[in-house]
Amino acid sequence: AAPDAEEGATEGAEAKAEEAPAEDAAAAEGTAEGAEADESKPLEYVARPSRDEMQARVDVLEREIEELQKQSTDITAQIDELMRSRSGNRAEFDQAREEWARLRADKERLQRERSSIMERRKAVKDALDRSIADDRTSRAELRYTSVEEIDAEITRMEREQARRSMSLQ
Repeated sequence: AAPDAEEGATEGAEAKAEEAPAEDAAAAEGTAEGAEADESKPLEYVARPSRDEMQARVDVLEREIEELQKQSTDITAQIDELMRSRSGNRAEFDQAREEWARLRADKERLQRERSSIMERRKAVKDALDRSIADDRTSRAELRYTSVEEIDAEITRMEREQARRSMSLQ
């Protein structure tokens, strides 16, 4: 008696489930004719699903899941292997980066030294230019440029001194 009751309950639920979409469709159409046409149609019989077919489908899906999990495990292992191999390369990369940083620091140090040398060179050149300019100015101010002219001027001054009288104060 119990299996028949279950079948009747199941069929009643299925019939209600099928009627609900039909009523929804008629309401969506908004016509009375659509509602009458759906009620006049006989309901299609839906066979009860087979437990064996369902279990076969579940088994197929479980096998697919197992295969995908195996592939996922393999891929994870490959990723881990790449990460381990990459960590070895990382040490080489870090060493190369340290070497590059050292070379860059050396370059900057040499550039600073060069800049310092260029500044000192410029200061010495400026001092030399000033000295040359002072010499030129001094020469321009001199009236006598040769030893003979200087000796002649000294002689002239001595004569002038001998001829003039000086005050005794």
